[in-house]
Amino acid sequence: MRVDLNDLAPNGSSAGRGLPMRLMLTFLVWNLHVTSAAAAWLPIAKNEEASFYFNPDTIRHQVDLTSVWVIADRVRTGPDGERSVRMQYEIDCETVEYQVTYEALHAESMARGANLGTEHPNDWKAVTPGTAAELIVKKVCSR
Repeated sequence: MRVDLNDLAPNGSSAGRGLPMRLMLTFLVWNLHVTSAAAAWLPIAKNEEASFYFNPDTIRHQVDLTSVWVIADRVRTGPDGERSVRMQYEIDCETVEYQVTYEALHAESMARGANLGTEHPNDWKAVTPGTAAELIVKKVCSR
């Protein structure tokens, strides 16, 4: 949709053009933010149960741990009615272990739709070769 900024001022005057211009710029910046956030989920792994995506913008390196947000987009609806699970991984790159500190079950793919519940599992696991977790840990720890 094309908007002529002259149409925003009453009676063709230049009065008030600053406010509509600021609103337009705010809208454009917000729209770019939303678009970039939606495009930030990158595929990383796939198995018979789900496709996995991670958001590189959420990688946080701390002194001895690294965290990242991951989405598991399920092939079939899960036992709690979920089509996707949004998770926060916490990774120890030195010991090659990880834990999921937060899980949110969603009714639709890509963590959309109703939130069907949350969990905070917090149990450390060694990375099993050939799993989605291995690919996630390798990608995040290589940065």
